Amino acid sequence: MPGLSLHLEAPLPQKNQDNPSVRAHFRKQVSLPFPLPDVDVVPIMPNIIALRCSEAMQHWVGIGPEMHEVHFDASLITENDVFLPLTAEALFGLAMMFDRELATIQTHDGTAIGPAFFLPNRPHQLTLGDVTFHLAEHLDTLTQLGQLLPGQELSLSFGQMHDFTARRIG
Repeated sequence: MPGLSLHLEAPLPQKNQDNPSVRAHFRKQVSLPFPLPDVDVVPIMPNIIALRCSEAMQHWVGIGPEMHEVHFDASLITENDVFLPLTAEALFGLAMMFDRELATIQTHDGTAIGPAFFLPNRPHQLTLGDVTFHLAEHLDTLTQLGQLLPGQELSLSFGQMHDFTARRIG
């Protein structure tokens, strides 16, 4: 939701650590007409989390079927109710995949690649050129991309035979 962020009381556990939950608090940057509960961030897969309401441990934060409603009383977690936490650098790297005013992306032979796009009904999956990949498996790449300085380049590989070169503009 625009203007809404989640602030954790402690860092999320690393991939090779146990997966305890971490308490988090929603913060509103714009006025919203309802109070928001504290949540426990529960790692459920590598780089994927679910949000459990702290006040009612059996309820999860869920996304409604129309994909524009947030519910705080879901009894089950569906594939639309899991989240991919992004650092500021990873979010900027993701933005660079979509916005050709932020970065250019080319194949190894110099062919320009158009903006990436999300696949409908396939959460956290992205298509770039003719390559489709799950964002959770490539957060390190997104972070590295988001850390580029203007004019710098980075070789991108998404676990397939396709390699790309990204160059930050500006």
